[in-house]
Amino acid sequence: MEPVNQVLLIGGGGGHFLGIKLAAYDYFIPRGLAGFVEGPPRGYAFGKVLRGSLPGNVRYDYAIISEVFGRAPLGVCLALLEGLLPHVKKNIYILLAKDGQNLARIPDFRGFDISYIESLDLVKVYPPHGQTPSGSSLVPDFPSVQRPLRLLFALPHQMLTGGVKMLIEQMRGLQKKGHFIRLASSGGGAALPKWVEGFAPDEAILLGEGQTFLDMSGDVDIIIAGFITQLPDLNNPKTPLFYWEQGYSELYGDYEDLAIEKSNRPWLKKLYQTDCYLASDSGFVQELLQTKYARPSVVLPVSVDTSIYFPPKTWQRNELPVILLVGHPTVAYKRFGMALEVLRLAWSQGLRFKVAWAGQTLATLEDEPFELKYHCNVSQSRLAGIYRESDIYLTCCHYEGCPVPPLEAMASGTVVVSTDSGGINEYATHGENALISKKNTVSDMALLLKMVLTNQALYEMLRQNGLLTVKGYDLTVATDKLESILYGIFQDFVKKEGPGHDATPG
Repeated sequence: MEPVNQVLLIGGGGGHFLGIKLAAYDYFIPRGLAGFVEGPPRGYAFGKVLRGSLPGNVRYDYAIISEVFGRAPLGVCLALLEGLLPHVKKNIYILLAKDGQNLARIPDFRGFDISYIESLDLVKVYPPHGQTPSGSSLVPDFPSVQRPLRLLFALPHQMLTGGVKMLIEQMRGLQKKGHFIRLASSGGGAALPKWVEGFAPDEAILLGEGQTFLDMSGDVDIIIAGFITQLPDLNNPKTPLFYWEQGYSELYGDYEDLAIEKSNRPWLKKLYQTDCYLASDSGFVQELLQTKYARPSVVLPVSVDTSIYFPPKTWQRNELPVILLVGHPTVAYKRFGMALEVLRLAWSQGLRFKVAWAGQTLATLEDEPFELKYHCNVSQSRLAGIYRESDIYLTCCHYEGCPVPPLEAMASGTVVVSTDSGGINEYATHGENALISKKNTVSDMALLLKMVLTNQALYEMLRQNGLLTVKGYDLTVATDKLESILYGIFQDFVKKEGPGHDATPG
């Protein structure tokens, strides 16, 4: 006979779609949430009703928190979640109250292993994994003897994305320091993406039929993966493998539905068990890797090439301010729909401006009350010019690692207004070099826009501090750190291989 699942319910009913069968329910009214948890809902047969706190020896297969997150203060809800974890064997399901005033988002669940299903207003929480760290760790003591390295970059695709752009910038910076760069790519008409300007690797290889990236690695010192799915194919005993995690939707736990989550989550866990040297682009991503996969990593933030992205020589605000959006219009987590709502609300409140949108493809838009000019698939030099022509960069991202566009905006003398996407806090501080909404609502973002549009002193302070911030994220600074990491990898790998391994790079 199939065992009965013991389930703890907190809040209202719901959760019939979760697939929990043969369930016996207890009800829990936590201390501090009495005003938000009224009592057991109808339609359930409860074994016990618990109040205050749970006995230490009580464990359930599942817990369901319904209509509490979003209504009760977020800090109280997160404390409840932390306290529940030792009492749950399988999962905690959080049914979000979307009509509440304390909306919870993916970055709010830092330190928890979650899956987020937006279509169901559902957060699925996993207990701590208890895994031991796996994979090669990056060593902090770098060798004093530094010679040119031969590096193979395995490009995951040729589309213009922030991730691929950062890989190109890394190649550019390392090549300037004398390292040999071999770029290998599959698909497309050429190995080097057409949108790349002012850079050519020492060797560019477009893989032919039957060829693999490993076929191109025989004489290199380090292989650099461009995306997580490449790791199993690039892993080999002869050459160290390095991967710099910049984040993607499923790493943050963002899934379209429970079926995709069920199939992809174990697959991703297996990918992260690949032995490689691992870096992350922010403290946010570093914490995700540790929480979800027990993988330690060193933080290597993104960078900006200030020879391309720089402020105007003579600067003054446009008579009619220009607000800039950057990115692909259909990428859900970028929340361009919310950005347009913010702009419409600001316009309805009497603010006047123009809007520019730079992206990889045209957006399908309604008739907007403001002037909107779309810049489709422009070159990097032209994109830099669009930043300089704009007064404010607006982003409403749900979550990100260490986002590139806000840094490009700061480098161009353009003031940043952003939601709290998690990783933006790597270099941006509200009220110092950007305005960041902690409420993450349309009304609050419109208020921040109003502040920078109407307060010249605030605008100028944010602009100047943004320019100062970029100095710490210039390409040369980031390249120095990356070079040190690569030398550390090479040294560590030589130690592991022993005296028979050639310890002379290049």
